[in-house]
Amino acid sequence: MTGVQTCALPIYLLANAQQQIGYANITLDADGFVRRQQLVSNDGAAESLAARLFALSNGQAWNKADFASGKSADLKIGDRAIPLDKEKAMEIAYYGPAGTFPRISMIDALRAAEANDDATLKKMFEGKTVLVGTLETSDHQPTPFYRATTEPQQTPGVEIHANVVAALQEGRFLLHAPAALTLLLMILLAALSATLARWSESDRKSTRL
Repeated sequence: MTGVQTCALPIYLLANAQQQIGYANITLDADGFVRRQQLVSNDGAAESLAARLFALSNGQAWNKADFASGKSADLKIGDRAIPLDKEKAMEIAYYGPAGTFPRISMIDALRAAEANDDATLKKMFEGKTVLVGTLETSDHQPTPFYRATTEPQQTPGVEIHANVVAALQEGRFLLHAPAALTLLLMILLAALSATLARWSESDRKSTRL
């Protein structure tokens, strides 16, 4: 992944307001899966849709000094630090496969608005962060939950953005364990596997006797 060079900006009327626009590019790994999302363009000049929405929903601004940094470091908004890699991408702590987040049909929302059904509209949207997108299959991407069900399942781009926004809002981040701890766990697992194998062999011998 070489990072965002040309930004695909969402064309919504409300997004035209100054400081309220972010690029909608999805970050793909070399195998075509979406495990990370770049939050800042390579030149530090633009934020992703999820990063901009998170900042707006919190009423805060990102630390622009961190934006321009080319190093692997935490990006900060207020007191919250967001762990990024050297490509300014955050590993996505997915909440589940496609369909994990509630979906509302645009036609249902429009019908409720036309009927002045405030109760239904409040139930749909009040107190929630809402992303508008399409379920068109051309916008679907494979995620780590690709084979979470019996049939391979891709996730709509808008739901990938929803996972990123929710993770940012809740401070839900994936962090790599230190190398020493990883090595220790591998040794413990190997020892456990060897012990279980010996027990299994012992049980088989006892059964034959």
